Amino acid sequence: INAEYGKSLRPTMSVKLETDAQYPDDDENDLMVSMPTRSSFQPLGGCTPAAFGMTRTIAVCSGITLMLCLQVAILSKGDSGQGDSNNSCLTSMAGCTLSCSAPLATQLLQDRVNAANITTHLNQLLAIARESDGHRSVGTIGYNRSIAYVKSQLEAYTSFRVSEETFTHSAKKELQPPKLGITLASNKMTWLDGGQFSKMTGSGSGEVTAQTLHAGLGCNSSCFSGSNFSGKIAIIQRGECLFWDKASSAEAAGAVAAIVYNTGEDGAHMKAFNGYASAPNSSVSDVKIPLVSVPYLTGELLADNVTVSVFTYESEPHVLYTSNLCAETAQHLHGGQEDSTVVVGAHLDSVPAGPGINDNGSGSMMILEIALQLAQYLRISPKPKPLANRVRFCWWGAEEVGLKGSAHYVNHLNRTNPQELERIALALNFDMVGSPNFIRGVYNGTQGYKYGELEGTPAADYVGHASEKITELFISYFNGQGLPYELTDFNGRSDYGPFLDYGIPAGGLDSGADGKKTEEERRLYGGMVGVQHDPCYHLACDTVDNVSPLLLGQMGPAAAHAIERMSAAPQLRGWLSGAVQFPLPEGLHNSDAPAPASGDDER
Repeated sequence: INAEYGKSLRPTMSVKLETDAQYPDDDENDLMVSMPTRSSFQPLGGCTPAAFGMTRTIAVCSGITLMLCLQVAILSKGDSGQGDSNNSCLTSMAGCTLSCSAPLATQLLQDRVNAANITTHLNQLLAIARESDGHRSVGTIGYNRSIAYVKSQLEAYTSFRVSEETFTHSAKKELQPPKLGITLASNKMTWLDGGQFSKMTGSGSGEVTAQTLHAGLGCNSSCFSGSNFSGKIAIIQRGECLFWDKASSAEAAGAVAAIVYNTGEDGAHMKAFNGYASAPNSSVSDVKIPLVSVPYLTGELLADNVTVSVFTYESEPHVLYTSNLCAETAQHLHGGQEDSTVVVGAHLDSVPAGPGINDNGSGSMMILEIALQLAQYLRISPKPKPLANRVRFCWWGAEEVGLKGSAHYVNHLNRTNPQELERIALALNFDMVGSPNFIRGVYNGTQGYKYGELEGTPAADYVGHASEKITELFISYFNGQGLPYELTDFNGRSDYGPFLDYGIPAGGLDSGADGKKTEEERRLYGGMVGVQHDPCYHLACDTVDNVSPLLLGQMGPAAAHAIERMSAAPQLRGWLSGAVQFPLPEGLHNSDAPAPASGDDER
């Protein structure tokens, strides 16, 4: 029986009934039967629930005996979900054997996470975006519907504690539309229409007319060192770094405005785009100069010594309400010490330009699937309360406008319940794990030694060492699978950053965004040299077709592997600090979780 988790929560089983014993040379007598499963999360004859997409085989039977086999297999425990769900196989009354692989209760979590199930969730997000003006950005109905979908899954199929935390985001509304004009050879100013450029979020205001000067990628001061940009409009190509890095570097070099043009590497990167150039965190400020984006060809035209006028105007403050969603295991049901909580996070919002299925539907739906699979394991586990550490899954809002959701989460805890913040042992983050021209990226935890204001302090030593241990755990998994990987920047520019600010170690996976694939990366992973890892990054084409099923099927199990092993570790903080040397348990089924402290069953 091959039960596939299809496009709804009631999948269809397709069963091929082999009748070769009766008709050895007649393929026409092979029979296909399709039937809806009774419930996508109920045991199927002692085998893995249908929703988990596992493949089961049925022995060769013939005639009426075969139908009896099917009835026994489907009905023997399917209605009540009772009985020994650890059986690795089931022998039917007709002599047919329903052969199952490893019992669910002893399978590793990584073996139950697959690309097909994650993609089912991604299709739901895409449908939400298409019904919500094409995106799921902060403060919109698309984001609210995304939160509602995740919440409905958690409440229907887990016994986790689900909580939604509302917060505000200060946005801005345009009071007057921006203008962009070009003085051509005739010395006549030509004003571009609104579809030919776009004011970037985080732009300063002002009316500027000056000559242009090209600054390459403009990611740092070295891009501006060879020329005098004072009083000039910097022309900067998109890619490689944050828009804020480009804008702030131009402003520091004396430029009076900056124009960022698209890459032109394919049709999707020819036109103007919506860019977010606001300050990435509270330690730096928004730029004061006007910022606009233009199509690739316009940028090439404006490269040097062209007189351009850029007019941008003040925006009216506007408050948006949005939320984070968290679901955590319960000690009285699942075990797990609350003073060593494992936080597993991914941002759920998209940019306004598109549905955000890779960025970051891939990460957020991957951890949703892991949460559902973990809940199913905890429900049928033969061990009472198998967790050693509490696990908390979180879906962050407003990441695309400056990590606002995760920053609000830790800041709010610090103000209202600092003891709860101290209970967090580590934070895992998964941001873009399905890029089509991918790399297999592991956050470089060694960079935690030099992170932000912690550098040079004992806290930095702990964060660096503990984050390095998390990195090594992911590396050991990929090495064991024979999969190449590379270390990626651990610079706080995704939702793990606010946790690092409070001295909480972190780690995670990514697969590349707007960086371009190198020849060495092509050798390791395949793909196309010189093309972005995600060609639809922050664009309308970031749909399910923009996600690599191959990579999802590798990153999902890798994430589940790390989550399961750390949730099963009896002395997690000691392992992170290096004070205790021991191998992490292989999985929850063979871990020795400590008993809950007296009086700590309920909170």
